Amino acid sequence: MRKYGSDNAGFTLLELMVVLAILGVSAMLVVPNIGTLEGRQFDASLRESLATLNAARRDAVVTGQTTTAELVFDDASLSMAWRESAEQEEETVERVAVQFFPEGGSTGGELLLRQQERQARISVDPFTGRVRLLAEEEN
Repeated sequence: MRKYGSDNAGFTLLELMVVLAILGVSAMLVVPNIGTLEGRQFDASLRESLATLNAARRDAVVTGQTTTAELVFDDASLSMAWRESAEQEEETVERVAVQFFPEGGSTGGELLLRQQERQARISVDPFTGRVRLLAEEEN
């Protein structure tokens, strides 16, 4: 029979290895999820932008009145650039307002959303008012 006294206090090598293994497995499960939070936030911002623009277009056609969709991003990690026509340079902005007309047209342009290595381009056709996701890329 083995007695444990004050002279045998401590952990065995096996106990330390088990604790380190548990910490390692936990770290492998948690660390990848931290990186995907920003990706989820970018995807949510992209979906919200598309939904806002499409809802404004639909409202203009249904109500017969000009409707304005306003996009504003408060998140510092997300940048937004706007190009009103094909000839114009993209301009980084904090707020974008797009008007949709009852006949189906719009003020048109392209919206570029960027967050770290990801970016997406949304096109608003000036003649039909159609909103399309042109490209989603990782740099």
